[in-house]
Amino acid sequence: KRLELVETLFDGKEPRLFSNSRTPLVDENGEVYALVFIGFDVTETAEQEQRANNRVRMEALGKLTGGVAHDYNNMLAIILGYAELLLQSATENSETAQYADEILRAGNRGASLTKKLLAFARQQPGNTEQADINDVLRNNQEMLEKTLTSQIELELKLAPEPMLVEVDLAELEDAIINLAINAMQAMPEGGRLTITTGQRRASAKLIQKSFLQAGEYVLLTVSDDGIGMKEEILSRIFEPFFTTKGEQGTGLGLSQVYGFVRRSGGDIQVTSTPGKGSRFELYFPISKNLQRPQESEIRPSLIGAKKQPEESPHRHHILVVDDEPALVALTEELLSSHGYRVTA
Repeated sequence: KRLELVETLFDGKEPRLFSNSRTPLVDENGEVYALVFIGFDVTETAEQEQRANNRVRMEALGKLTGGVAHDYNNMLAIILGYAELLLQSATENSETAQYADEILRAGNRGASLTKKLLAFARQQPGNTEQADINDVLRNNQEMLEKTLTSQIELELKLAPEPMLVEVDLAELEDAIINLAINAMQAMPEGGRLTITTGQRRASAKLIQKSFLQAGEYVLLTVSDDGIGMKEEILSRIFEPFFTTKGEQGTGLGLSQVYGFVRRSGGDIQVTSTPGKGSRFELYFPISKNLQRPQESEIRPSLIGAKKQPEESPHRHHILVVDDEPALVALTEELLSSHGYRVTA
């Protein structure tokens, strides 16, 4: 009878997973006189299966999240739109105006959450532009230091050469802030947050365990010496709404970072040791245009530009089409109130 066991062994460097088969040898009398032990190292196979399962799970979560967020966004648009109309028609400082204002505030908070969900689910990058990650960190250093408070020491270890990437600049800044806040919460007694930039060629091992292709990447590393994470938490940190902070967390910060990095053509790798800290490695493709954009290219001069005459909205006829009847009615109402001719 063949017996298979899976054991976790330790080779002095890293845990390895072995599948052992134990087959008895039987003599002519049916007596077992020996056992043949054969062991197979299945570590890489198990890791590949785990990565495949994680990829399928994250893709499914992305589709589900995107569908829910889209429908929720439509409902919020209707709520916010009619609240705006109500506020416009209400007498200033009246109770009706106050009620409408509260509806707008609550709706905008919901819209902020929806934006994060859509950021996780979106497959294509937003408004990409060339950015030097070193410059982004320098420009945001003071803001990061204030966010981290005096208990956390911020250390920037920036590469001497520009780290040029093609990303949505606003999303890059949000990702850095989210990672900094996450690190701060992992260091309740204070500590050090280190942000490092550099270039790294994707090794065969890294390619095997990530979404990366062969080539050079800009590497943005955010590491802390906080409480760290156990494996069961580490495997779920990028799932939307997963949080270990209870009511204090939304569970959308890291999922937003994950979505941004993947849309930018890169990947994110995380290592963590309980009691020692965590390390987030963000890989971005190097910008194909290795020349810094000139200031005039970034902010075109408007000197001498002629102001175009404003046209009357009555000259325009707008067709409104949507599969949400309430949203169509709202849009028609808003456009009509500004003098446009509308067919809905």
